[in-house]
Amino acid sequence: MNWVRSGVLCAITLGLASTGTPTLGQAADQPNVIFILADDLGIADIGAYGQETIQTPSLDALAAGGMVFSNVYSGAPVCSPSRAVLASGMHNGRFNNGNGVQLPTGMPTVASTLRDAGYETGLFGKLHLGGGHRLWGFNEFYGLIDGVEAWDHFNPWLERGFAGADGRIDNIVREDINGAYTDDEIAFETMRFVRDHANGDAPFFAQLNFQIAHFDLEVPEIEPYAATLDVPLQEQIHASMVTRMDRRIGELLDTLHDPNGDGDTSDSVRDNTVIMFASDNGAAIEGGDLQRGTGPHDPETFDSNGIYRGHKRDLYNGGILSPFIVSWADQIAPGSTSDRFGDFSDVLPTLADLAGTDTPVGLDGQSFADVLTGESSEVPGTRRDQYFEFSGGFFTNGATGDFVGPSTASPPRHALIRDGFKAILFQDGSVELYDLVNDPSESNNLFAQNQNLAIDMILEALDQNTGPTTYDAWNGGAGFADEGSQWGRSEAPGFNAILNIGTGQVFAERSERWLAVEVGRDGPASLNVVGDLVQAENGVRVHAGGDVHLEQSILRTKRSVELRGGTLSGSGTVQGQVVNTGTVSPDQDIRARPIRTEPAVALTFDFRGVQDDAPLTQVEFIDDGLELVSGLDFGPGVYPRSIDGFTGTDGGNEFNVSGMNASDFLSAVAQGDYVGYTVRPVEGLTMTLEAISFDLWRNGNNAPTDFAIATNQIGNSVNAPLGLLNNVFSTGFGSEQTFRAVAPEGSVVTGDLQVFLYGWGARDSLANVHITDATLEASFSLDDGNSLNVTNTAGADETMPFGVLNLSGDYYQRPGGELILDLAGVVPGLDADQLVVNGDAFLSGTLRLRSEDVFAPSIGQRFALIEATGEPSFSIHGAFDAVQGVLQDGFAWAVIYGSATVWAEAALPGDANLDQRIEQGDLNAVLNNWGQVGRTWSTGDLNGDGRVDQADLNFVLNNWGDAAAPDLRGLDVPEPIAAVWFGGLAGLAMRRRAA
Repeated sequence: MNWVRSGVLCAITLGLASTGTPTLGQAADQPNVIFILADDLGIADIGAYGQETIQTPSLDALAAGGMVFSNVYSGAPVCSPSRAVLASGMHNGRFNNGNGVQLPTGMPTVASTLRDAGYETGLFGKLHLGGGHRLWGFNEFYGLIDGVEAWDHFNPWLERGFAGADGRIDNIVREDINGAYTDDEIAFETMRFVRDHANGDAPFFAQLNFQIAHFDLEVPEIEPYAATLDVPLQEQIHASMVTRMDRRIGELLDTLHDPNGDGDTSDSVRDNTVIMFASDNGAAIEGGDLQRGTGPHDPETFDSNGIYRGHKRDLYNGGILSPFIVSWADQIAPGSTSDRFGDFSDVLPTLADLAGTDTPVGLDGQSFADVLTGESSEVPGTRRDQYFEFSGGFFTNGATGDFVGPSTASPPRHALIRDGFKAILFQDGSVELYDLVNDPSESNNLFAQNQNLAIDMILEALDQNTGPTTYDAWNGGAGFADEGSQWGRSEAPGFNAILNIGTGQVFAERSERWLAVEVGRDGPASLNVVGDLVQAENGVRVHAGGDVHLEQSILRTKRSVELRGGTLSGSGTVQGQVVNTGTVSPDQDIRARPIRTEPAVALTFDFRGVQDDAPLTQVEFIDDGLELVSGLDFGPGVYPRSIDGFTGTDGGNEFNVSGMNASDFLSAVAQGDYVGYTVRPVEGLTMTLEAISFDLWRNGNNAPTDFAIATNQIGNSVNAPLGLLNNVFSTGFGSEQTFRAVAPEGSVVTGDLQVFLYGWGARDSLANVHITDATLEASFSLDDGNSLNVTNTAGADETMPFGVLNLSGDYYQRPGGELILDLAGVVPGLDADQLVVNGDAFLSGTLRLRSEDVFAPSIGQRFALIEATGEPSFSIHGAFDAVQGVLQDGFAWAVIYGSATVWAEAALPGDANLDQRIEQGDLNAVLNNWGQVGRTWSTGDLNGDGRVDQADLNFVLNNWGDAAAPDLRGLDVPEPIAAVWFGGLAGLAMRRRAA
């Protein structure tokens, strides 16, 4: 029976004007961009940051008219990796080591992102991003490709080239500049580029990479003020170089004001041009003029680094904190300042936002466009850490013969900034910790008082050093994520990979860790998380053709799961922020998996929370075809931590093993100097062993130096181990390595397989080796030799028609986003879908409720649709713009918003005040809220379309249950309104509120 009574009502047409403000960077408003990069300039080398001697009037005016940042860091303490960070939006743990970075193939850049958004792009000055003559998204180039050639400020030639189809610089030409100053020439070419593209059909992006103030210290003439200074010649030259750069910057600004140079500024593009200025690293102590033998620049002469400790090649602030000025006359108020912590990796996402284009997937950087515009960000950023490393770039001064390096005896290797604290790990293993907010000069090392915080930050820093980022694309079809051939290479992607699942179905049934994942960019695609855990550190983006599906599993990210028209479905947990402009749909579907074609991890022990707790039986993953007979345990010749139980280092999440002081492998076997475990294939299956691995590191020079992996079945454990790791002398947790032994081809296991990690060579019984991971790789077949498709449902129950999706992090459902929940009963996870948010839930978009025709709840019965759990402060914010599926056969769903819960209540159609009868109060609710947009039901929006209008009034009148005629006195009744009520009552007369 259709509960809506037959009737005719004259509809009222309500004009709802759109009042939404345009978002940042709409195509018509794309700003021009100029990024100016100085070389080896100290943060206090310019007046805007406190310089009192060196004259920089143009930069000071730029700062006064824009925003000055106090806590923006460069990308690295030396040149090439810093420029790579600026170009790519990735921190310098994502590249090869040293000071000659080659960006990984496939990596997007600032220039390629803006070029693809319609910009004309040009780079002028020093490139210094490795060989290959790649332009990385710039359409044209004028300057020097090689960083060493750029040391000479009177280089006899400069190079010009244009990007070819493959991104390389086509037709490189060396142009004789006839003794001109190279920094002048690259500035003049930048001005020419601006004149060519100002007021054109496309916006422009120009990057001007000055070679100033890098040595050689050379300048055409000493500035008059500098010649009067009582400082060495090289310091007069340094000051003159900085002032000359400033003069060229002023001329570039004049070009923006008057591109055609005719004195009429009606063609000015200055107001809609974003200008950024920075330095690639801190002030240098190296160089001088190597040809002329002048001494190196001393940053102390002009207090080039201000209050900040250290210089170039340091991970102290003096080596990496950059002057950072942004001017944008259309948006930034003059005299603005910001103490926001950031670095060069933030530039790409910021400029992408300002240009109104997508940020590439998986970046380390985070946009600060909201800081520039003053507009609050609708979805807060999730970046917490800033990572830096120093991997080389030492230098011997050719003029003096002096070795130039960091300011400390032991070079810094890794640093992490988090919540205003900085931890630095040095090459000798020492750690320092500083409170940058209260101690920006880094004069008070807090390591002794905060060792746990410092070690936690250093461990995170080491984890960030992934090495060169790879960009892997799925080959299509259906397959398992850990099968390398599906990605077009021999090995499966590692934790430095950004994955593009453009089309096809990927099944991740092992514990996987990647840098980021993009799903559905090119067509229908899915990532099915059917094992314990998948980690995508820098985020997951799901396009309209994509689906991420969980089967009682975990998807973890430090950033966001972005649904850009795509779907997040299934049951399990998402650890991280979710931003939904697509569809979230909890369910309990189990998807059919393909046949596995390659060997894979069959067992991984879980060391979380472990400190020598043996036997270890908790696992991150164990294949359905494998049984753990006995867990990881100590052999009879070894001890946990140390022989006295006190002197060993307690690192946590590991086995800390002492002993292993035999002289060779045979002696270690005789003494039982091992850790080991036992597994067997399940009955009816045969296992083929592929490899066994352990992650370990030595704690001190007296620790074991030699290791072997052996088994009881494959090879002889006495004289034929599977693998040897000899003469390991590096120590400390920064030296951890994976020892992996590959089994001979066809290593079939039919019974119990004992696995041993032997060690020997310890100099005393108190020495330690730390074991942090243990893994076995294998494949399985039926005993009759046929292939087996083993599936791990991780406890999923195919009889469950509905599911619960847990979000450990904030949930943002944006306009255009949809949440689909199925209701067929009252028990969440059994017959009612539910979204549980361990965080805050910010709601808009659409809620779609689905229930089966046979489901008939009692009027007034409530179902918890969304719950904000965890801390008491977590709550529900906002409301859905519309609710679909409100109307059912015999009842309607009223959506009720509590402080931490959203309910669906079974209600009588038209019962706006939920008192279980249709009467005057319901009519009042509709008319008193006429025209309101936003919340359903309680405001009188009874059909869930997001507005209170004639259709909602119809619900009340068509279901009127009171004998008395409706009373419109005192109500503001919209006109014209007239109705014939087919319930047997008199016609509804048109009335106005009495005066």
